[in-house]
Amino acid sequence: MITNPHQRLDNKVFSMASTLFGFGENPFKEVSNTPTERPLQLSGRIIAIYPAIIEEAFSSTMDNYRKYIASYNFKTQAENELIQAHNNSVK
Repeated sequence: MITNPHQRLDNKVFSMASTLFGFGENPFKEVSNTPTERPLQLSGRIIAIYPAIIEEAFSSTMDNYRKYIASYNFKTQAENELIQAHNNSVK
């Protein structure tokens, strides 16, 4: 929480803010008209190739997930019944 909204900025913060937002001592910058583009070089690059998700793989993954969730829900229900039995015996 800021207690003093009018606190002074240190020089680094002011310099960065003036550069980003264009105020301060040099609000105008010279823009060079020379293009900075370089031709695309394909040699020496690392290219990631992601595997295609085929329908069979997706359906088998979802089937496995459904089986996992069903077993998890069954275990959770059993644990809840044990907890409920314990709570009833403690009362």
